[in-house]
Amino acid sequence: GHFIHHIAQIDRQYKPRSMRYDIVRQLQKNVGERDVIALVSGGVDSTVAIRLLAEAIDPTKIHAIHIDNGCMRLNESAEVLIMMENLGVDIHLIEAQEEFLQGVIQRAGQDVGPLCQVVQPEDKRAIIGDLFMKIVDQEISALGKSFDTVVLLQGTLRPDLIESASKQISQQAAVIKTHHNDTQLVRQLREAGYIIEPLKDLHKDEVRQIGRELGIEKKLIERHPFPGPGLAVRILCSNGVIPENFDEVRENVVQFGGDVLPVHSVTVQGDGRKYLFVSEFLWRDRAQALSRSETIRRVYHQVGRSVIRIASKGEWKSLTPTYLAVDTLTMLQKADKIVYDWMIRYQYHSLCAQLPVILIPVSYGGDGERSVVIRPFMTDDFMTGRAARIDRDIQSIHLEELAVDLLQVSGISAVLYDCTDKPPGTVEWE
Repeated sequence: GHFIHHIAQIDRQYKPRSMRYDIVRQLQKNVGERDVIALVSGGVDSTVAIRLLAEAIDPTKIHAIHIDNGCMRLNESAEVLIMMENLGVDIHLIEAQEEFLQGVIQRAGQDVGPLCQVVQPEDKRAIIGDLFMKIVDQEISALGKSFDTVVLLQGTLRPDLIESASKQISQQAAVIKTHHNDTQLVRQLREAGYIIEPLKDLHKDEVRQIGRELGIEKKLIERHPFPGPGLAVRILCSNGVIPENFDEVRENVVQFGGDVLPVHSVTVQGDGRKYLFVSEFLWRDRAQALSRSETIRRVYHQVGRSVIRIASKGEWKSLTPTYLAVDTLTMLQKADKIVYDWMIRYQYHSLCAQLPVILIPVSYGGDGERSVVIRPFMTDDFMTGRAARIDRDIQSIHLEELAVDLLQVSGISAVLYDCTDKPPGTVEWE
């Protein structure tokens, strides 16, 4: 928390306001005569990176690829292709959902996976990150090239490297989470000189400023960040077993007028990362939820995040076994689209820097149902920030309307609002 915020403050103090031309010159130097495989997600970072590259080198040497890992938002890949074509970028789509869901990695001589059967967040990130790079390798071979003649372009930002504890940033930083663009395999390629990351010294607001200088349309510049592994890290997976110590933690929290959900989510304590329980408050207690949740976290260190239940089909009843599969991904895609349309309708898109929608394996209804958490987050630098406040930033009547729409999605039994600031609560839940 304090360490990474300190780094961000130093960055801003000493960095010149515009580095577009310096970046272009550095790209020319780093790329040389090689071709470039540009990895394009469709977000602002990869878009700005490829536009800078197009200013730096002969466009015929750029091979842009977009990999659909099956964990994208609804119709996301099709929209990315249209946006890139509008920018004059020739892009190749690789559809790989089935390949990702069946993905396996080796760890200590043992198979981990397939992805569709794992529940640990770091396992999901590792499988997706490594398979992503293997598909890139296959694409390089299909072009008749090799790592001797090409480099990879990534839109990695400084916060990505800080949170992954990259040694490019600091020898002391603790891992907050492993970013898909900073896995062990990526680091090996980087050290061998096969990866260029023109934005690696920048924060999100600085990248957006360069995007404006490049004339990239406002809609794209202002897109909310989306994690590389996509919805895979917005679906909390579970084998259906209640975590240890749950009853004890719940007994303690109830004394403060809250309840506890039988799931863990990631939080930051000091500069380290822990998976801790989530406390829950009722909608009628929303005015007191923030202060009560802070008290609970201070007294019981097993609780790291808090939610307010906007609406539900009843009290929570069970934990639903949940894995990355087509049905859970489809459920979250539908919920995510409803939240996005609502955000645009009431102009909350510009208020919030990010608004993740998370599917959790908790049923407040029948067997096999799940719940949705919305996480309206406000920040300037993405290193620290706060949850949007109900009735100050976001109107409760609008949230009640959103909950009604979300409960229409088959299999969703409750809608919850994450009111945790960062720190301790990271923007994402995994």
